[in-house]
Amino acid sequence: MFGLLTGKRVDGLTALYLNVFVLIVQAFLKVPLLNALAPTQTEPPFLITQVVVLAIFVVLSVLGVWAATSLTRSTTHTGSKIGV
Repeated sequence: MFGLLTGKRVDGLTALYLNVFVLIVQAFLKVPLLNALAPTQTEPPFLITQVVVLAIFVVLSVLGVWAATSLTRSTTHTGSKIGV
């Protein structure tokens, strides 16, 4: 159960990160103000934005794995005897 919850959370956040990555690239290409800041997507504003977003998603992934681990531990080791 732990692997299933963890895998789904990490896979979902990875897919979401890739979508947000593309969103940021498109925003820097299409929005005139952002394009003026980083016309070739190699300037510091673009790179800083991508690093901050990546850091947020790494933290969310770690928290998701931690939550899945604590959830699995709390539900599998309750010590209750059902049906006795």
